Amino acid sequence: SCDGVLLHPLGLVRRHLHERVLPAARRGAEERNAPGQIAAWCITAIAADGSVAREHARRQAAFYLATPSYGSVVEGTPWAEVAGRVRAAFDASERKASWAELAPLVPDELVDEIALAGTPETVARSAAELEAELGGLGISELVFQTVGAGIEHEEVVRNCGEIIRVLGRTASRPDGRAPSGALEPASER
Repeated sequence: SCDGVLLHPLGLVRRHLHERVLPAARRGAEERNAPGQIAAWCITAIAADGSVAREHARRQAAFYLATPSYGSVVEGTPWAEVAGRVRAAFDASERKASWAELAPLVPDELVDEIALAGTPETVARSAAELEAELGGLGISELVFQTVGAGIEHEEVVRNCGEIIRVLGRTASRPDGRAPSGALEPASER
């Protein structure tokens, strides 16, 4: 049995979320006669230099957008053309282009819509805002996914540590609350 769903990071494309995902989740809950939980999986990149974090998020977005099967997620949204350009560039390179080479095709506005990326302070503030927005839509949890596309192993590990430090249950947040997606120590499970 199932208690809910975990949305792919592209599920945060707001038009897709509002017009497709949430109505489908509501129909499922009505048919089941029980609410289901929805968790949103969010690309997360944190660095002292916010531009580095945003570049890492942009690479991760390019990775997803290069995948043809994800095209339907952005179809009918402002990001359909972006996905088309990323896929065309990837295909033109015979699928050999690096994510760093494709990243410039991903605009800042898309990074802002589907990712938490920037300095620790920026990401903490943005996470609180995103949790409030999504909570108002009935999404019960925000899951922080580290970036990894085209990034060295050490950077992936460093980013995981930053996610826990900045967004973990004991992290200091602008609103004083622990993030809903915070890791819970095994002793508290």
